[in-house]
Amino acid sequence: MWIRSQNGNILTYCQTLGFSEDGYGIVEVTDNGILILGDYETPEQAKCVMDMISQSVGHQVGVFQMPKEVK
Repeated sequence: MWIRSQNGNILTYCQTLGFSEDGYGIVEVTDNGILILGDYETPEQAKCVMDMISQSVGHQVGVFQMPKEVK
């Protein structure tokens, strides 16, 4: 699915969308690292945005959270 970043500057095709380690961010894991697509005030806001994305595409996305050793 194509996703635009929170600030609108990045448009990327996402296959592995998830939450940052602290739960405040939405990230895409790529071959070259991690692309931060959004950074929110609370983990609840990030989850709300991820829920809206899930509703838009018709299936659950963002079910994983980055492990602590990946930065």
